[in-house]
Amino acid sequence: MGIDLNKVESYVVHLKNRKDREENMIKELNSFVDNWEVFDAIKMNPGYKGTSESFKSIIRDAKDKGLDQVLVFEDDVRFTSKKSKIKFQNAIDSLPEKWDVLLGGVYTMSKPRKINKINKHLVKVGDFSSLHCILINKSAYDKILEHDPNTVKHLDRYLGKLSREDKLKTYLTYPMVAIQYNTYSDNVNKSVNYNKLLDKFELFDFKVKHGRRRY
Repeated sequence: MGIDLNKVESYVVHLKNRKDREENMIKELNSFVDNWEVFDAIKMNPGYKGTSESFKSIIRDAKDKGLDQVLVFEDDVRFTSKKSKIKFQNAIDSLPEKWDVLLGGVYTMSKPRKINKINKHLVKVGDFSSLHCILINKSAYDKILEHDPNTVKHLDRYLGKLSREDKLKTYLTYPMVAIQYNTYSDNVNKSVNYNKLLDKFELFDFKVKHGRRRY
């Protein structure tokens, strides 16, 4: 594809008041990308509206700058191994000519045990939920900007719907390279145990149990 992960503009969406996330956020992102910036998340009530507006603000900026791609993380992202960066680059290199979104990981996906494997680095995705590690191609910019939280509340559920309807060409790294720390989510206003959500997947090269990585 000719896309160098180190040269893609990268942003992490972070609420200033979430000081509890900063140590892990800095550690994780420094292990994955050479240069990244904090985007001060737009705080709204309910939280999912702020998430949507934050991502759309990043996309507007990417369009203004004429960027071909932009890489966005949520501040609770957790990479699965020391090789996650290499695996993500391998996935990028094996993307088809026409693609819209590349996900580093998901925590829900339609028919997770029926994997539509494209090659040894990629899985084609229908419906999904996740925004914690997402490479967005310019072909998806306008679709993201069209999101209306009053119609489909959560941005990832909106993108999942488009993907399910084949209006968005969405791919997932195989194996998944990014999960999320178990923590309080401002998006859904409650603590989330992502490990339980991930138990059903066969998209890892390890097992996620009790907050640990079991290889």
